Amino acid sequence: MPIVEIDDVDDPRLDVYRQLNQTNLTAMSGRFIAESRLLVERLLASSYQVESILAAEQFRAELLATVPPDTTIYLLRKELISAVIGFHFHRGMLACGLREPNPTLDQLLANRTVMDSESGRTIIVCPQIVDPTNLAGVIRNACAFGVDGLILGPQCADPFSRRVVRVSMGTVLQLPIRIADDLIPELDMLYHTFACTRVATVLDDRATPLRSAERPRHLALLFGSEGHGLPQDIIEHCDELVTLPMKRGTDSLNLATSTGIFLYHYSQ
Repeated sequence: MPIVEIDDVDDPRLDVYRQLNQTNLTAMSGRFIAESRLLVERLLASSYQVESILAAEQFRAELLATVPPDTTIYLLRKELISAVIGFHFHRGMLACGLREPNPTLDQLLANRTVMDSESGRTIIVCPQIVDPTNLAGVIRNACAFGVDGLILGPQCADPFSRRVVRVSMGTVLQLPIRIADDLIPELDMLYHTFACTRVATVLDDRATPLRSAERPRHLALLFGSEGHGLPQDIIEHCDELVTLPMKRGTDSLNLATSTGIFLYHYSQ
């Protein structure tokens, strides 16, 4: 196992970890960053390849016992880690993972054996969730309720940005995700090829109240952004409209809350 002790914050081998609060350069290089001991553990346990680990000296023995022998480990004094990444960091451990290729729709839907089971499959489709925290909440709920895959539109936040990985508590590493260039053909394929009923979650008096909505065998559940909801052209490519009735003048909920409610209903 290559263990490299570094005492120079300008060492070019640390460039992938540099100024993480200012850039998302890892997206362009096919990498992503996991922060904290817990997320590094979850990355190591996932299918993703770990390129390197950056850790404080105190974790040497633990890393030697748990990290695969071909993974490079950079050891620094704890205070130097903050200088490298550009903000105060007290967790003492980060890792750089390699992104996997963007799956095709066929690959996404073939990822889980549940698609051949009696319970059917559940896919989430999000055209334009630009807020990383909201996207992380959707991902965490999707994993909690056994969703088979997530399809994102081209305007969505990067699902492997530092914030999404952190706020999702690393669950993004467990969920098959596809980033589509154009969602309309994807929606057509979900219906015609994979027999998914496309259900749009909307604020509309004409929509079916969630409590009355029946679960189709194969479900593609669409969520819009908190500010604007689903685009009209996306709604027009859906088979059902479902709404969550609210009281006391409330016209919307936090996206993570609403996705959790919808997913719980359809998981019963």
